[in-house]
Amino acid sequence: RFSYESAQECLETGEGDYASEIKTLNALAKKLQVKRFKNGAISFETVEVKFKLDEDGHPLGLFQKVRKDAHKLIEEFMLLANKRVAELIIAVNEACMNIMQHAYKGDTSGRIVLEVHRDADTLEVLLTDFAAPVEHRKIAPRALHDLRPGGLGTHFIRASVDECSYGHLDDQSGNFVRMRKRIN
Repeated sequence: RFSYESAQECLETGEGDYASEIKTLNALAKKLQVKRFKNGAISFETVEVKFKLDEDGHPLGLFQKVRKDAHKLIEEFMLLANKRVAELIIAVNEACMNIMQHAYKGDTSGRIVLEVHRDADTLEVLLTDFAAPVEHRKIAPRALHDLRPGGLGTHFIRASVDECSYGHLDDQSGNFVRMRKRIN
């Protein structure tokens, strides 16, 4: 576990535990940042002012806090993690909406069971409904150039996860949607 200061020291000196790995992560973070801005990200970078306090907590002066590479490294990977989580939330939301709209024919009181499983490098989300069986081979996204409201849920799901499959429950009424996303 590193503080920002100890990680920054590794970056500046090239010495310390995991210095090589931290430098590699920093190089990757810088590439991620360049890619984000190339794709239209906005910088909200502002000057942060801090107070220098005496031992009694009285202000002695002001100084400008400098954001160093260690802070930016953590920020980039936090943004990346948040993006991956958001993608999975979008997929689950769209799948639930499709279940309510298509399997339950608009009945929002229909039961949906959500299960989440994780193995070493994959997160699996399984949604189960208890509606009449749906013809899964007919589930397909519409063409993106067909500009009209609705019908993009399966496109969003497939763009957000690595694998998506559909099936029927054995020996009972119901369907399932299995979505898998690599997390490594």
